[in-house]
Amino acid sequence: MTGLLEVERLTVRRPGGPPLVREVSFQVARGERLGIVGASGSGKSLTALAIAGLLPDGLTAEGSVRLDGREILDLPEAELARLRGRRIAMVFQEPLTALDPARRIGRQVAEPLAIHGLGTSLERTARAAALLRAVGLPPERASPDSFPHELSGGQRQRVLIAAALAAGPDLLLADEPTTALDLVTQRQILDLLDELVAAKGLALLLVSHDEGVIARMCPHVLVMAGGRIVRAGPAAAPSTAGAVLPPQPPGRADPPALLTASGVSRRYRLPGGATRQAVDGVDLTITPGEAVGLVGSSGSGKSTLVRLLTGLERPDAGVVRLEGRDPAEPAVPRHPVQLVFQDPFDSLDPRWRVGRILAEPLHGLRLDPAERHRRVLAALAEVGLPAEAVGRHPHAFSGGQRQRIAIARALVAHPRLVVLDEPISALDRALQEQVLELLAALRTRHGLAYLLVSHDLDIVRRLCSRVLVMAEGRIVEEGPVGQVLLQPASAAARALLAARLAPPAPSPAPPVAPPKAWDYEP
Repeated sequence: MTGLLEVERLTVRRPGGPPLVREVSFQVARGERLGIVGASGSGKSLTALAIAGLLPDGLTAEGSVRLDGREILDLPEAELARLRGRRIAMVFQEPLTALDPARRIGRQVAEPLAIHGLGTSLERTARAAALLRAVGLPPERASPDSFPHELSGGQRQRVLIAAALAAGPDLLLADEPTTALDLVTQRQILDLLDELVAAKGLALLLVSHDEGVIARMCPHVLVMAGGRIVRAGPAAAPSTAGAVLPPQPPGRADPPALLTASGVSRRYRLPGGATRQAVDGVDLTITPGEAVGLVGSSGSGKSTLVRLLTGLERPDAGVVRLEGRDPAEPAVPRHPVQLVFQDPFDSLDPRWRVGRILAEPLHGLRLDPAERHRRVLAALAEVGLPAEAVGRHPHAFSGGQRQRIAIARALVAHPRLVVLDEPISALDRALQEQVLELLAALRTRHGLAYLLVSHDLDIVRRLCSRVLVMAEGRIVEEGPVGQVLLQPASAAARALLAARLAPPAPSPAPPVAPPKAWDYEP
């Protein structure tokens, strides 16, 4: 295989500060898959951004980045723009910030084709629809006329992947491309990327904190820490061993309900006048101190159900009660239930410093300034962030650090119920362990109840005592975690278990020719 991407002594700096990425060197050949793995803040995402010429303002890169032998690190922005999409494409970690909220998804997928003058308007529209189907978004699930806010987090990530593939790039930089996806969709996307690499010679640089994803996709891996490559070699599947956390804190044998839902339904109107039943007749109960898992494929209705349970939306039918009151009523206090959203960058106000973000849930509690400040510092300490973080803005942190800020904001008001929507999907394995231990300790110490929405069945197994399985807006299976995950009765639960990643058997890479931008038909 001939070299496609050659990186030599790449260094990323902030003026006046130490290097954030230090003399990183590697090569990626056509048809090759290379993984970069490391803890949050290790420099892996900055490495990918530097290659694409997309570093945040104030950061500079030095060294050498060559694409097909051409130096691209110091190219003017206009020349880099001609390479992006056509030669180099990138899938970003946070799709809601990468997609334009005011434009329909079909137009956004077709945009790289229009920018590079590929095809007629009708051909671009047809190709965008075909790519959306290829990444698991047929029109009946997500119309090309939909807007990003009408999709789930996993569906938005698939739109971003479709847009990256649109113009048939030579090199795909994938920064946590499956973080927001359930196991079934995750496997579909990884299989699709496998197909592209094997059949069309697409080179893949995959950045992830998930060692299982890296082992599934990449025969070789670079491990980063402190901005450096500390190990390079064959990828190895991570150990899934881990102690099961205590499933149920001590308490009453039959405690009163903390949260109940009875016959809850929600229907949305789609473009063109059609409707979609997002939640259909759901019943559930959560008791004080209980940890309940909610699992299901992307688009199954999990996120809509969470909004209904927390009062962010009203159901079309049915009743929700939090401590006996309707959480959607303005007079009902908000602090008994707090949320940790899936996308931390979207849920944290970019204009506010972290201290103000964490203090916001406390404003209705009539605390004096000294007590508010004490609670903010205590919440930061509980999630492993230093006190000086209060003076920084969210963009100054890595994706994993921003997720920890979101968790701290949920804890600061001392709630009784915390709804966790993929709370650790952005964290590397070491930080996942720390946060899981923290959540378990807080639950025992304060009698917290959790509703954990996750596509990671191992996390559900470790943190929850009971699990609900959703499919097509309904709860199709419910029971103890051990029973549902070991002996699933529903097709939805069996599909999630069958999709758990296992690294493929190694096979020699086929000889490939340089791909053409318009060749790939999904």
